Parts: sequence; structure tokens; C-alpha cells
Amino acid sequence: MWAFINTCKATALYLIFSISFAAQANSLNHFHAVSDKTWFITAANKVKTLQPNQTLVTGERCAMLVGTHADLVATTQLIAEIKQRINTPLCYLVSLHHDATQDVSVALFQRAFPRLKWIAPSSDTSYLEDIQHALTRQLDLFEQSLTLSTARIEKLDETQKLHWQKRLNIANARLQDWRSLPKVELSTLTLSSQMLQLGNLQIKLQPVKGYSGQDFLVFVGNVGLIGGHTLDPIPLITTQENQAWRNTLAAQSSFAGKWIYPGYGKPYQPEQLRIPKTFLWALTHGSAEQAIEITNKLYTDPTQQKTARWHVERLFKKMSLNKN
Repeated sequence: MWAFINTCKATALYLIFSISFAAQANSLNHFHAVSDKTWFITAANKVKTLQPNQTLVTGERCAMLVGTHADLVATTQLIAEIKQRINTPLCYLVSLHHDATQDVSVALFQRAFPRLKWIAPSSDTSYLEDIQHALTRQLDLFEQSLTLSTARIEKLDETQKLHWQKRLNIANARLQDWRSLPKVELSTLTLSSQMLQLGNLQIKLQPVKGYSGQDFLVFVGNVGLIGGHTLDPIPLITTQENQAWRNTLAAQSSFAGKWIYPGYGKPYQPEQLRIPKTFLWALTHGSAEQAIEITNKLYTDPTQQKTARWHVERLFKKMSLNKN
């Protein structure tokens, strides 16, 4: 929930302070070439902790984007960038998790690419309603932010007011455009291992239990294994019960590809899957102090140690409050 609220705040700021996508000096999405037909997409530094990584994979016949997030501004820009980069249709959009707040951007993709098939771990009709409610909540927050900004602008002198009013007009126009987005439509796939053909490139989708309980792992021949938050080096966990998640990580120990592509952080090699698996194990064996001691040995980078410690303390605090 906090990630959703923070994403809304960040996007609201972009709504107000971005004059136009074409005029932006820096992209909100950074493309890192994995091969001549594959890109690992990360967020700009200012929102790296809010916007998960994505992967764009292209074959001879069509392309696939793996991963979604709630930042509508970054997604709008990403759509324009994808159209510039690929010369085949974007056939598939794959959501890696059962997370309605992150899937609000699916409607933007479906409008931009009418023949696109969206594939998600959950095919429940109520999930589509959850996405629509999440989008409405997000746009309501944006509207509140714009209302407050309009009131503040009224206190500025005429020159400043004119400058900021132009930006607010654009932000309001975008907001109204997003309010008119059609409802999302889900392509039907049974929840068993599925193969997708992009043209001389075969993709395997495997349903697993990980970050959200209903998740996908995506195996790509020339890329590796894409798993989003399920494969994060420091798992984003909200409950102490994680045996199914650990089983998923253990099952990938024999993965023979070159790289693991997580939701947050840089790609890493398969042998390092032991790190998130050990982190999850530490949360279920012993006290918070013992878990922190284990994670301090797991992560040598001070920033990672600090992040892991924060996750441990937050989880044990939540457990303590639930007991009371």
C-alpha cells in the first residue's frame, strides 16, 4: 500500500512539473541492451525504488514486454520509446505478479497497441475490477494534488502564475485523458506452463508462488530468467510465511542461463539465488536480531545491508503488533 501511495505522489509531481514528454531532456526509462534485440529497462534514479524493472524482448515476428508498474507518466513515455525502438508489433504484455495497483498501466498499453495480448498470473474477473478501482483511486489522488497546486499558484505573481498555469493545464489534460481509458481486457491462458513464439525465439511462462502468491517466471532463450520481485536480491516480503516462495527459488537452482532479472536492482548470476532464499529463511528462524546478523553476512554492500535490516525490522514490528 505504501508503495502505491508513494508512486501516486511521484507521478503527481511529474504531472505538474513535466511540460511535455517530447521536451524532457532525460528519459524516465533507461534502456540497457542485453542483446541486439533485448533491453532491460530501469527507472530514472529519482524513482528507482518506486518503479520496477521491465524487459523488452523482440523476435522476428513480434515483441514482448515483461513487467508493469503504476507510473502512468513513465509508461506513456515508454510506449513512445518502444514504438521508436522496434519494427515488429508488440504482441504480448506480461504481468509478473497479482498486483492490481501495478497493473493500472495495462490500459495505456492496450489503447496504444490494439492487438496486444495481456497475460497475467490471475485470470479472475474480479481482478479486472480491482485494477479499475486502483486506477480510479490513483487518478483521484492526482486530482487532489492538482487542486492543491492550483490553489497555491493563485498566490503567485502574474508572471509566475502564467508559467505554472501552462503546466497545470497540460497535467489536467493528461488526467482527463487517463480518466477516459477503456477497461482492461485479459487474454485467457490456463495456469500451466505456456510457450509463446516471437519468431525464431521461444518464451516459456511458468506460474509459481512468489512475491504475490500468484506469479510468473519468464524464461527467455537469449536473455535468461525474468522474475520481477519474486527474484529480488532483497525480497519485498510482508509476512513471515514464505515456504512456497523459498521452494520457488530452490527449484531454479539448476537454471543454466546466464542472468537473473529481478524487479529491483541489477541483473545477477544464477548461483546468487541462494541470497534471497537465505534471506527468506532467516525471517522464519529466530529473532529479528538473529535475522539481521545473517543478512549482514549475506549482503556486503552497506546500502543493501541497510535495506535488508529495514525489511527485517519492519516485518518483526508488524508481527509484534499483530500479536498484541
